[in-house]
Amino acid sequence: YALLKLFEEPPQGTYLFLVLTSAGGLLPTLRSRVQELSVANARTSKFSDEAESFVKGDREKRSTLIKKLTSGKDEDERRELREEAITLVNGIEAAAYGALKEKPRKAVAALLEDIATLRGQLYERGAPVKQILEHLSLVIPRGLL
Repeated sequence: YALLKLFEEPPQGTYLFLVLTSAGGLLPTLRSRVQELSVANARTSKFSDEAESFVKGDREKRSTLIKKLTSGKDEDERRELREEAITLVNGIEAAAYGALKEKPRKAVAALLEDIATLRGQLYERGAPVKQILEHLSLVIPRGLL
């Protein structure tokens, strides 16, 4: 119970890492509060084509993708789309980390802070996915990629 509570309400500025061979052994309540990173993904820092398209896209292209990710008709479909939205946010984050060397650090750092906050909200069952993605659409610095 104490571990779950720690993951629900970590002290501000705290990052907790679980090093596991598989996330399958975690309780579902704990798994829903963590972000899974694989060693391969961490090393390559590659982001998805969808995230690249979102970052490089204009307002219309971003709106189309947001509409697609928020058009679930039932609970299962909305859950799957929320997982896709989380993958998109992870890809945007990877792009932002990659741009830290070349772009103004303040703008990218602000984006990374927003992503850290918003990702936690995306894991909630009734997450306002559309509003979260629209916010990200507005705060991505021009020319990030």
